[in-house]
Amino acid sequence: MSGLISILLKPFFYFRILHLKGKKQLTTLCFHNISSTYDPYYPALHPYIFEDLCKYFSKHFQVVNFKTIEQYQNSKKPLMVISFDDAYLDYYEVALPILEKYNLTSVLNVITVCPDEKRTYIWQTFVNFFKRIDNEQCLKFGRHYNFYYNNFNPEQFVLAFTQFFQSLEKPDIDNLALKYLEERDYKASKMMSWDQIREVNQKGHEIGAHTHNHYYINSLKKEEIAFELKHSKKRLEEELNIPISTFAFPGAKYNEENITLAESIGLKNCLLMENKTTSIGSNRIYRYLSYGNSTVRLLIQSLGIESLLRR
Repeated sequence: MSGLISILLKPFFYFRILHLKGKKQLTTLCFHNISSTYDPYYPALHPYIFEDLCKYFSKHFQVVNFKTIEQYQNSKKPLMVISFDDAYLDYYEVALPILEKYNLTSVLNVITVCPDEKRTYIWQTFVNFFKRIDNEQCLKFGRHYNFYYNNFNPEQFVLAFTQFFQSLEKPDIDNLALKYLEERDYKASKMMSWDQIREVNQKGHEIGAHTHNHYYINSLKKEEIAFELKHSKKRLEEELNIPISTFAFPGAKYNEENITLAESIGLKNCLLMENKTTSIGSNRIYRYLSYGNSTVRLLIQSLGIESLLRR
């Protein structure tokens, strides 16, 4: 860990760790991409920053997954889960070797349409479309659909598009896809294969479901929601020959009815996107979205230290 990180965190992280241990809290992180390739539209976390984090976590936390957590209820260290959503190929090629270097486990939440059809999922496909067209065409798209009027900034444009995308119902999304997307947009992002997912499972990491198509739950009808949950669980169990009991809701879009449905079909560990810790023993798991290339900012955010600094 860099000297700057140590200087900034030293007055705070011991208190935070004691705070977590005393309250029997689980800290759960949510990552997506780990890559040294800069993408101005959807920036990934750089591998050297992820390694800094893993080194820190291996020293100060007991990192578990939901299959192993009961073994560490009396751990002297506070408990942490490191989760990854979507199953991008860079998890397998970049993140996994770093996790193994520090003997850390993880939870990989898979969008099952990706290994089934050897393509990426719908939101990422639109991002690939934006990368393919020029800036003026992106601006024209944003103005036409009333979600972006500023000077073009790729990351800000994608954030604005995501808010727009989350407001749409499935038929509207499907119509947009038919109007704009091409086969090359679906193939432009590399996702993990079933063989790679099986290997990750065999190495002792937990595999969770992340819907079949990665539509945001709020965009779907009840029967469509049931399909997304049940089919993703079914496909994972067919391919891996293990029970699947963890489910990550896409994009922090869910309500009590959705959570109850997931629990009723055996997806007892529901991963929710709220930046706070979870009481150990609860099956509704709050996660910190770990995003950005500032190690200091990410560590502070991930450990909840920002709340201590505001006191």
